[in-house]
Amino acid sequence: MTIGAFTPEAHAAEQEGVVIAMEALRPEESQIVTTLADAKRMLDEIASPAFRLMVDTTAMGIAGETLEQWFETAGESIVHLHFIDGTPYGHLAWGDGTFPLASMIQTLNDYGYKGLLGQEITDFRYYEHPDETDRQIMEAFEKYIGKD
Repeated sequence: MTIGAFTPEAHAAEQEGVVIAMEALRPEESQIVTTLADAKRMLDEIASPAFRLMVDTTAMGIAGETLEQWFETAGESIVHLHFIDGTPYGHLAWGDGTFPLASMIQTLNDYGYKGLLGQEITDFRYYEHPDETDRQIMEAFEKYIGKD
């Protein structure tokens, strides 16, 4: 598959006012886009206002990258995050991994990120009691959520 293969979809998305968000994946999930450099290359080569990036913090961590590097490189092209904890492997609830939540929230604020923070929790340990997992995540976020 060549990068240009995505161009017709991006053009169609432009015509329809839709944004396509591409996610970098873990190396066992993709051979095309697994790093920030790969994602930036795709972004530059497709060069469409309808083609944007999504950060998965697990894939980011596995690649040895930081959220700050992603925002420094791709900035406003980032429209969504799978904002999850990891070791770096795992799609974990916040508090069960090793990612620095406070500094990552600070990075989001520093770069003025206004998009969503999706919780892609896929580890089997959470399947039996997803309500407890949601509570754990919200408690981790609570001190960062404005009370205004």
